[in-house]
Amino acid sequence: MPTNSKDVADIIKGLTQQDQVLVVCNYELYDGRWDLMTHDLVQRLEGRPYILKLGERIKEDIERVKKLQQIENDFGIMLGDFVKI
Repeated sequence: MPTNSKDVADIIKGLTQQDQVLVVCNYELYDGRWDLMTHDLVQRLEGRPYILKLGERIKEDIERVKKLQQIENDFGIMLGDFVKI
């Protein structure tokens, strides 16, 4: 689905600070691959070796990742191209 700049601006405006942090971390550390980030979060949750420390709300972060990934899929964009913190 093609997306115009107003749609993207509205999407970005609707992201929480936590969402934006996850987008930037995903973009910079995982090359935009949500599957790798999710794997890392699950590893951390299970007490296995992991790469990224994101705080104590891992389950919430995993749900945020699902939401952000769905936004990217629905709109055919990479949020990391637009979110800068």
